[in-house]
Amino acid sequence: MTGNIDRVLSRSAILDDVLLELRDSHEQHQRNFEEHQRTTNAALQSLESILVQLVRNNQS
Repeated sequence: MTGNIDRVLSRSAILDDVLLELRDSHEQHQRNFEEHQRTTNAALQSLESILVQLVRNNQS
């Protein structure tokens, strides 16, 4: 009985560690996604500004 309890507690501790790692990994992926989204949006805004300038220059 004691051996079973020890095994269950050991497995529970391992699963807790795995869950913590998964949570940390998910949070890091979320931060990376948000950073990529910010840089992509900034690049798109720059391209939009360039296109607006080009259109204005061609209309002149």
